[in-house]
Amino acid sequence: MQTKPNFVLFLTDDQPYNGLSCTSNSVLKSPHVDQLAAEGVLFDKAFVTTAICCCSRASLYTGQHMGRQGVEDFKTPLSAAQWQQTFPALLRKAGYRIHMSDNGTMDGAHGFDGKCLMYEESIHVPLIIRDPRLPRSTHGRRSQMALNIDLAPTILAMAGVPIPKSMQGSDLQPILRNAKAKGRDGLSIGRDDKTAVGDYTSPNPLLGTVMDVKVSTL
Repeated sequence: MQTKPNFVLFLTDDQPYNGLSCTSNSVLKSPHVDQLAAEGVLFDKAFVTTAICCCSRASLYTGQHMGRQGVEDFKTPLSAAQWQQTFPALLRKAGYRIHMSDNGTMDGAHGFDGKCLMYEESIHVPLIIRDPRLPRSTHGRRSQMALNIDLAPTILAMAGVPIPKSMQGSDLQPILRNAKAKGRDGLSIGRDDKTAVGDYTSPNPLLGTVMDVKVSTL
């Protein structure tokens, strides 16, 4: 009988893609994370579908875009029925014991601080997956795109747990096993239309116009 894999998920808050030494940061030192990257797969094109922490986490748990899971702000919770379809709840039903204790920041890019806006600095995040069952030949970097909504179906598939049809993400295992595997060719990102960020209502003309993708029935 094959032993079920254990999962350890490290989820950092407000960490952009360039917030690690293994992703080109020459100031910050992250030796332990760098080791994970060397022993696993580092996705160079990993993105969140919403650059707001609670909304991003809701997408991670459900495998759904914000437009479907409905968490658009810091006050709206997932319903009890939705929680039962999150990957932690589904793993628990499969016999796992679960303990769980997001997005980047602008840091002055384009004249903005904070997050929420759909610039690359907000949505481009580091993603490293290390599966000790895979051979050394699979280690390295991947140029295929990966999204936060892909983590739930990937973890469930690794555990041998059926993926609910409600999940909109994809299982990343083919890309983990084969660096030449086909990935997605686009992504959909969004944010709520309630949050004002900096000089949001009257952007500095030198910065151009802040564009919004309205919540839709994704």
